[in-house]
Amino acid sequence: MSREESSQLTDDFHVRLWKEASRREHVHMVGIGGTGMRALAEFLDDCGCGISGSDLFSFQESERSQRWSVQIGHSGQELPQTTDLVIHSSAVPFENPALVSARDRGLTTMN
Repeated sequence: MSREESSQLTDDFHVRLWKEASRREHVHMVGIGGTGMRALAEFLDDCGCGISGSDLFSFQESERSQRWSVQIGHSGQELPQTTDLVIHSSAVPFENPALVSARDRGLTTMN
């Protein structure tokens, strides 16, 4: 894949994400402790979305991320009722309890 094609894929993802985020009230991030996921959460926060998340491990929180509801561990119970989009890290397995709960509730998921 050329650099131009790769850049276009990245741009397409950002446009799709922005379109999804602009229609959402609350986004739950599974794997929020990772650098990329945290940056994505900050972007969504800037878009006006409520943010919550879960991760297997604790992480260094910023002043900003301290406002978010973050749970250590995945139980499937951590998804707030207001959640209408779940974004998960590619490191999160399909059978993760939070993702199972999201699918059971009919929520849109992205990774």
